[in-house]
Amino acid sequence: MRPSLHPKSALVFCEKSFRYVSVRTIRTRVASSTRPLSAPVTDTLSVDTAPSKPIPPTVCVIQQWKYPIRGGQNLSERYARLERSLRGKEAYGARIGVLRVEAEGAVGIMAERSEEESARRLGGGASGKRVQTFKGLVIPEEPRAPESEECCMSGCAICVYDLYTEALADYTRSIETIRKSLSARRVPEDRWPASIRSSPKEDTDLKAKRTTANVSLSTFEELERRLRAKHETVSVG
Repeated sequence: MRPSLHPKSALVFCEKSFRYVSVRTIRTRVASSTRPLSAPVTDTLSVDTAPSKPIPPTVCVIQQWKYPIRGGQNLSERYARLERSLRGKEAYGARIGVLRVEAEGAVGIMAERSEEESARRLGGGASGKRVQTFKGLVIPEEPRAPESEECCMSGCAICVYDLYTEALADYTRSIETIRKSLSARRVPEDRWPASIRSSPKEDTDLKAKRTTANVSLSTFEELERRLRAKHETVSVG
């Protein structure tokens, strides 16, 4: 049978054992803390050593604009940059639309531009009037005769009746040219517009208009001659 220890002896034994364990634990911790740095470490986190992607220069410039470290920026360039950012999408969309239209119907656009250019030359584009065309030929509009109150009767160097006479002569020459062109193409006259058909009544009307313009101009010239003679008589008297 195993002999039992005295209470005091048991207490001393436990105290010695505790001291031994404490001293051994402290020595182990000190040894682990003084381990050389070159020793391999297995429980550390792995670090990715792959090269990082370069930052685009645009991002760097934007970061400099947003967070300037020092110095200022050109306000004119800033305004232009803001304007481009506000109007860029709209301008690009409009440009894309124009390119699509040009790609789909370039011939139609050129014909349309030619018609607008012809209308602008004849004055139809500016006034908003639609220009009449037939077989690719522009039909001119007959000039309007001046009213009686449009002439000031003051002996102007360029009178409205002179302008009307010249416009009427140009109109007559244009109509004759169009008639010759249509006749050369063998287009039947019954298909021509009514304003360019050659008929005795139309020729008579044009001659009457010319005669009226000439008579009005002759009357005006006679009135000027009388006024000039009267003025000379008063000056001599």
